[in-house]
Amino acid sequence: TKRFVDGLRARGIKLQNNDYFPIVFWEIGELEDLAVTADKLFSAGVVAGIRAFPVVPPNECGLRFGITALHTEAQIDRTLEIIESTCRKIGLRAAG
Repeated sequence: TKRFVDGLRARGIKLQNNDYFPIVFWEIGELEDLAVTADKLFSAGVVAGIRAFPVVPPNECGLRFGITALHTEAQIDRTLEIIESTCRKIGLRAAG
Protein backbone atom coordinates (compact mmCIF):
# COMPACT_ATOMS: atom_id res chain seq x y z
CA THR A 1 0.00 0.00 0.00
CA LYS A 2 2.82 2.40 0.84
CA ARG A 3 4.42 1.81 -2.56
CA PHE A 4 1.11 2.52 -4.33
CA VAL A 5 0.18 5.58 -2.27
CA ASP A 6 3.67 7.08 -2.51
CA GLY A 7 3.71 6.38 -6.26
CA LEU A 8 0.39 8.14 -6.76
CA ARG A 9 1.52 11.12 -4.69
CA ALA A 10 4.77 11.34 -6.66
CA ARG A 11 2.61 11.68 -9.77
CA GLY A 12 0.60 14.51 -8.21
CA ILE A 13 -2.55 12.47 -7.83
CA LYS A 14 -5.09 13.67 -5.28
CA LEU A 15 -5.99 10.83 -2.96
CA GLN A 16 -7.47 10.12 0.39
CA ASN A 17 -5.05 7.98 2.36
CA ASN A 18 -2.89 9.42 5.11
CA ASP A 19 -2.23 6.23 7.08
CA TYR A 20 -1.46 3.79 4.26
CA PHE A 21 -4.71 1.95 4.81
CA PRO A 22 -5.11 -0.67 2.02
CA ILE A 23 -8.13 1.11 0.55
CA VAL A 24 -6.98 3.96 -1.68
CA PHE A 25 -9.38 6.53 -3.12
CA TRP A 26 -8.20 8.60 -6.11
CA GLU A 27 -10.36 11.70 -6.38
CA ILE A 28 -10.69 12.43 -10.10
CA GLY A 29 -13.42 15.06 -10.05
CA GLU A 30 -16.31 15.24 -12.49
CA LEU A 31 -18.32 12.19 -13.57
CA GLU A 32 -17.31 12.54 -17.22
CA ASP A 33 -13.60 12.42 -16.33
CA LEU A 34 -14.23 9.46 -14.05
CA ALA A 35 -16.04 7.50 -16.78
CA VAL A 36 -13.30 8.05 -19.36
CA THR A 37 -10.52 7.28 -16.89
CA ALA A 38 -12.16 4.13 -15.54
CA ASP A 39 -12.81 2.85 -19.07
CA LYS A 40 -9.21 3.41 -20.18
CA LEU A 41 -7.77 1.82 -17.05
CA PHE A 42 -10.09 -1.19 -17.33
CA SER A 43 -9.10 -1.62 -20.99
CA ALA A 44 -5.47 -1.69 -19.84
CA GLY A 45 -6.20 -4.32 -17.18
CA VAL A 46 -6.55 -2.13 -14.09
CA VAL A 47 -9.71 -2.80 -12.13
CA ALA A 48 -10.88 -0.27 -9.55
CA GLY A 49 -14.19 0.48 -7.87
CA ILE A 50 -16.08 3.46 -9.25
CA ARG A 51 -17.37 6.03 -6.76
CA ALA A 52 -19.76 8.52 -8.30
CA PHE A 53 -22.62 10.77 -7.21
CA PRO A 54 -24.69 10.19 -5.04
CA VAL A 55 -22.11 8.11 -3.16
CA VAL A 56 -19.72 11.07 -3.28
CA PRO A 57 -20.36 14.76 -4.09
CA PRO A 58 -20.83 15.42 -7.85
CA ASN A 59 -17.40 16.99 -8.30
CA GLU A 60 -15.51 14.46 -6.13
CA CYS A 61 -15.99 11.29 -8.19
CA GLY A 62 -13.15 8.84 -8.14
CA LEU A 63 -11.72 5.36 -8.17
CA ARG A 64 -11.25 3.09 -5.18
CA PHE A 65 -8.39 0.59 -5.14
CA GLY A 66 -8.04 -2.30 -2.71
CA ILE A 67 -4.43 -3.29 -2.13
CA THR A 68 -3.57 -6.69 -0.67
CA ALA A 69 -0.43 -8.60 0.31
CA LEU A 70 -0.96 -10.66 -2.84
CA HIS A 71 -0.14 -7.68 -5.08
CA THR A 72 3.49 -7.83 -6.16
CA GLU A 73 5.76 -4.81 -6.41
CA ALA A 74 5.83 -5.36 -10.17
CA GLN A 75 2.01 -5.23 -10.31
CA ILE A 76 1.94 -2.05 -8.25
CA ASP A 77 4.59 -0.43 -10.43
CA ARG A 78 2.81 -1.47 -13.63
CA THR A 79 -0.48 -0.07 -12.33
CA LEU A 80 1.21 3.24 -11.53
CA GLU A 81 2.67 3.33 -15.06
CA ILE A 82 -0.76 2.65 -16.57
CA ILE A 83 -2.36 5.37 -14.44
CA GLU A 84 0.30 7.89 -15.45
CA SER A 85 0.04 6.95 -19.12
CA THR A 86 -3.76 7.11 -19.03
CA CYS A 87 -3.72 10.58 -17.49
CA ARG A 88 -1.40 11.77 -20.27
CA LYS A 89 -3.44 10.12 -23.06
CA ILE A 90 -6.76 11.59 -22.03
CA GLY A 91 -5.39 14.93 -20.89
CA LEU A 92 -6.51 14.42 -17.30
CA ARG A 93 -4.66 16.52 -14.80
CA ALA A 94 -3.42 13.96 -12.33
CA ALA A 95 -4.61 15.94 -9.31
CA GLY A 96 -8.23 15.96 -10.47
